[in-house]
Amino acid sequence: MCDERCSLLANYVGCYGDPFYLEIPDSFETYYKLITTEGRGNYKKAQKVKCRVERIYKITSQIYENIRDIWTSKSIRQGRPAGHFYGVLGNGPHDVLKSWPIEDYSIYTCPKHYFVFYGCFIEDKMVAYMEAICTNELMTVHSTMGNGKYLINGVMKFLFMEIFRLNMGKIKYFQYTNYQKEGDRLYFMRDLGITSHNNPQLLVSVAKGGL
Repeated sequence: MCDERCSLLANYVGCYGDPFYLEIPDSFETYYKLITTEGRGNYKKAQKVKCRVERIYKITSQIYENIRDIWTSKSIRQGRPAGHFYGVLGNGPHDVLKSWPIEDYSIYTCPKHYFVFYGCFIEDKMVAYMEAICTNELMTVHSTMGNGKYLINGVMKFLFMEIFRLNMGKIKYFQYTNYQKEGDRLYFMRDLGITSHNNPQLLVSVAKGGL
């Protein structure tokens, strides 16, 4: 049965007024044909260094140290000085250099409304992560970042693409930030097939369905 936690997750998607999103195809092969040559190239780069993506249920001390390394690996992010404060579901700021705000993601047990954390690993080191909100057939990025030392290996696009692959059949729509006219994030999203569909109400309806 849904509770206040479910409502909080479902209502969060309304923060994007003009969203970028992807309608995830039924098969990875179909999706792979839709992305750009650069997107495919990044995926292959990551495969060469044996990247893997796993869902993480608990933030262990090792995972936290990897998160901390990721946050401190670049002094500039998207053209701005990199910070180390993070708000969870609109509440914050939280200093990630002291701790990670959510230690146990397994507490989100509702099959329709849950919070997830995925890590991208090279050997035993997590080099990128995504924290996302899943509501019905919609997945919304809440926080994501990659270690600056490993971005050349295509780890960020690999992370996104593998999350799509792992969730095909469960998630139909993937939402990531508001519409942007320029900047690195715009090209990053376009390489992955994430575009503006100019229909934010669709995503809100999907997220809140069944509440």
